[in-house]
Amino acid sequence: MRGPVGTRMRELSREDLKDIAAGAALLGTGGGGNPYLGRLVVEGVLTSGRRIRVAEADDLDCDTPVAAMFGLGAPTVGIEKIRSGTEALTALRALERYVGRPFQAIAPIEMGGSNSMIPLALGALTDLPVLDLDGMGRAFPEVQMVTYSVYGIPAGPMAVADERGNVAVMEARDDRFMERMARAVTVVQGGHADAVGYPATAARFWAAGIPGTLTLAASIGRVLRRARPVLPALLPLVRGGIVFEGKISDLNRRTVGGFTRGEAILTGTGTDGGQTARLVFQNENLGLFVGERPVVTVPDLITLLDYESSAPLTTEVLRYGFRVRVLAMPCHDLWRSPAALAVAGPRAFGYDFDFEPWDAFASAGRMPDDT
Repeated sequence: MRGPVGTRMRELSREDLKDIAAGAALLGTGGGGNPYLGRLVVEGVLTSGRRIRVAEADDLDCDTPVAAMFGLGAPTVGIEKIRSGTEALTALRALERYVGRPFQAIAPIEMGGSNSMIPLALGALTDLPVLDLDGMGRAFPEVQMVTYSVYGIPAGPMAVADERGNVAVMEARDDRFMERMARAVTVVQGGHADAVGYPATAARFWAAGIPGTLTLAASIGRVLRRARPVLPALLPLVRGGIVFEGKISDLNRRTVGGFTRGEAILTGTGTDGGQTARLVFQNENLGLFVGERPVVTVPDLITLLDYESSAPLTTEVLRYGFRVRVLAMPCHDLWRSPAALAVAGPRAFGYDFDFEPWDAFASAGRMPDDT
């Protein structure tokens, strides 16, 4: 086994960053922060000559201390609130002081647009490797909605820091209460902050996380950048399908309690002409309903694609009149257990029905004629 600075780790290029940001925006199901702004943060760090190294499972000793890093708050605030660039480092150092030891690697918490980037920036700032995994394989809005939490890595202690240097370190009786505490601190700090938590060993992260997601995001980003047309190359890669096509005819979006909540009404076009769909979101897209019938719901993935370019659209940039396709993708198997569904299935978001897996191959994996 290798130590925390193993020589086999691959170093990311600026082109890799663009691909990861774009791919993570697609996996992020509408949330996880703006990918362009997140990438600018990382590129700003790299201008000082720093590097980003990505670690696989055999690059680190099993007992290497690792912490997970992520942005916390409403995406609508995240695109307006100016970052200092020191938030994540402030949180990391505060947590290290609290636990009494330094961390030697960073783990992403989710594959969202900005939340795929900020851990890479922290890795560059500290010269620490970033693990090629995450705790969702997508993005979710709440602290406890993470495979780390479901499979044995508590969220706390956790540090939450803002751009002014304010930082709070907290512990909680469980991860649901940690969500409430961290969210309240984030609201006080202006609606968006950086957090570092889930302290554990590398071995525990590899056991509880979803592996290879940075690599997957990069592969998706390359397809989005190179393939023309996009969908024939994209759908097999993500095991996905187009389940609805239409125009945003109404949009209700609000920032409440540290979340971006709302719904978009889609008036069907093409083969979906005459139908109306409703997309519900809480930072991330939670469910697509045609009439009252749930077509796709959490924890399966739902992402809006721009009709012309197939670029993924995050919830904070949606506008009336946008013409879109709805892409559905199956979640990772770690989300299919009863324990995981209790945390991030439809009932966890207040719906009175159980999760039914979306079958990409049998239900609606259609290929539009004009791809």
